[in-house]
Amino acid sequence: MKNILIVNCYIDSPQKEQILYDCLLQLKKTNHDILLVANSVITSDRVLRLCNHHIYNDDNFLLPKENSPYIWYSDGQECVNVHLKGIAYVIVKKLNLSLHFVKNLDYDKFLFMEFDNIFHDEELHKIDDIFNKLTDKKAFFCKFGYEENLSGFETIIFGGDVRFFTDSIPLPNSYSKWVTTFPYSGQATNVLERMFPIVFSDQMDKVEFVDTNIRSYFPLSQIDAFSFSKDIHIIENVDIPTNPLLFIVGLNDSYKIFINDTLVANDFISKGNWRKYYFGVGEDDTRINVEKSGTVVTYNINKNNVQDHSSGIRYNLNR
Repeated sequence: MKNILIVNCYIDSPQKEQILYDCLLQLKKTNHDILLVANSVITSDRVLRLCNHHIYNDDNFLLPKENSPYIWYSDGQECVNVHLKGIAYVIVKKLNLSLHFVKNLDYDKFLFMEFDNIFHDEELHKIDDIFNKLTDKKAFFCKFGYEENLSGFETIIFGGDVRFFTDSIPLPNSYSKWVTTFPYSGQATNVLERMFPIVFSDQMDKVEFVDTNIRSYFPLSQIDAFSFSKDIHIIENVDIPTNPLLFIVGLNDSYKIFINDTLVANDFISKGNWRKYYFGVGEDDTRINVEKSGTVVTYNINKNNVQDHSSGIRYNLNR
């Protein structure tokens, strides 16, 4: 079997380049070939020397961010979506380009992953374990879901048989095909994690699932290291517009939360964990201060400007 690791990236800062370098340095220890697929120009010699192949895609078309939550939290009662620029189309196009490229080079199996996964030495063997799982199955995903209608496939790291994906799975390679290809067209959400269960709905018996998220599968590694870069969010409340919430995705830091100068919480929040703090708004400003690591983030919010400050939506799952 001829296997390959496909690393997807967009590098626009020295910090991201360092993370990419650290990722590739660890992957090189597996002795598998590496394809770097980027929609930014990569000029770093130290990065390119770690790759066997490199594809540059200059198509950066972004889908509407309001349909592209990149973090969602649910406790069975309510769900919080935090929005980001819609990159699903770009990722699918790069997956298409990469798989047809490696198919022409006679690779058999692949793992596709984001650049900000830095694998611990003791967990590198799990990459081979995944390839071994693909002996009898055609695809590998970690599976997660809070409610049945929110279940999804992790796309931080997934893989499969190259020819199965190129020949049996629809992967649009242009925006004109995206808007005419089911299930990508006409969806209320542009998040791949929620689209892929529909994409693979007729192929479920060929998928090897792990019933845990990818961070639990690689507990010693730094998984999705760059994604949680913005930790403090104001979230609209769909059901009660006058009760938005402060939503924090922890970065291993202590957070002091003041609402109108009253201390309402002093919490240490570990990386990737969530906290919600509701507050009321009216005609006059409600002042929100969040102190962490010697800095202060301040919002002055009233019922007329919530949307201007909001980076996401909260809704009731039981309505």
